[in-house]
Amino acid sequence: MNWEQVKQLGWVPRDGKNLRILSLDGGGIRGIFPATYLARFEKETGSPINQYFDLIVGTSTGGILALGLSIGIPAEELATMYIMNAANIFKKKKLSIRGILSNQFKNDGLRNMLEAVFKNKRIADADVMLCIPSVEHSKASPKVFKTPHCDHLFNDYKYSMSDVALATSAAPTYFPAVKVDGNDCKIDGGLWANNPALVGIAEAFTLGFNVDTIKMLSIGTGSHMYAVDNKIAEKSSLIRYRSRIVDLTMQLQTTSADYTARHLLKDNIHRVDFQLKKPMKLSETKLTRLQELQYEANNQFMNSYVKVNSLFSQYTQATIHSGIGN
Repeated sequence: MNWEQVKQLGWVPRDGKNLRILSLDGGGIRGIFPATYLARFEKETGSPINQYFDLIVGTSTGGILALGLSIGIPAEELATMYIMNAANIFKKKKLSIRGILSNQFKNDGLRNMLEAVFKNKRIADADVMLCIPSVEHSKASPKVFKTPHCDHLFNDYKYSMSDVALATSAAPTYFPAVKVDGNDCKIDGGLWANNPALVGIAEAFTLGFNVDTIKMLSIGTGSHMYAVDNKIAEKSSLIRYRSRIVDLTMQLQTTSADYTARHLLKDNIHRVDFQLKKPMKLSETKLTRLQELQYEANNQFMNSYVKVNSLFSQYTQATIHSGIGN
């Protein structure tokens, strides 16, 4: 991608008019759901995600997917990557007092996977605009890693994709904070933008697009009832909350962002998500449960593709393969 040309001339939408945005939620290993859905999407449209959409926004596991898709890694490969590496990513530490007082997992397994996938790729290597939310911990401030698609964006382009992927997915209590290029510690962007739809809409406004020319596909990672006893909140201790505080924060932000995004874009946004039959941890590793995510993704694709196709309007219903809906 010639980013200097984009800065000078502006981004030209790939359909000639509308800015197509793909928004990918956080959700740990449940990223298998959007990856599987997008694998079907790539197969049906015949287009790689990074050549179909103009902007991809992704947080945490969604950020990892966004980065991979941006350099043309097929979504099917990313789904397989998660399944094959789940046990290494979420490998429990040995039980000890010290372990109880620190994060649940080292990030060695995740780092090794990311470095194997991204190698020496940097943000500038993306073939689509990117926005990857994180948090600058010492400032308690939102941070969004971006491709250099505007004049004021002159720093993030040099960052390693594997470092940015670690930074956006460093969920408190799960993984340690990450320093990107020696700077301030970064932690999971899901604390403020687990559903990054509004980040994408804000970026579109910055680029000069109005609500009538923004079209968004927003994909979740499965929702469930927050069934936690009120006694946890009444005691309100970190030990009692543990990872539940992350679940609570992310689920609350996801719901509120979806409501606001729908209010802004009205019929120009389609949300794909599903209700988990029973809660699934961000760190789930059981193959049968991971396969549930693939099953749900295929179901959701069959139920939603006609509407998604209609929203983006490039492909007519006649191009849809006969297998959909069977």
